[in-house]
Amino acid sequence: MKLVGDYWVHILVHIKFVIECYLNKKNDEKLTAFWSKAVMFKTQLRTQEEILTW
Repeated sequence: MKLVGDYWVHILVHIKFVIECYLNKKNDEKLTAFWSKAVMFKTQLRTQEEILTW
């Protein structure tokens, strides 16, 4: 328990890093779900229109 008391700042920095990595990964997954604006806004593509990524 003394170890945690002495190094709590260093432990929190690593926990924060892991949480931020997890949140960044979840945000990237959410953004890749919308590869085109048509999918994002739920509109139909025109006949000759191709799907463009951002």
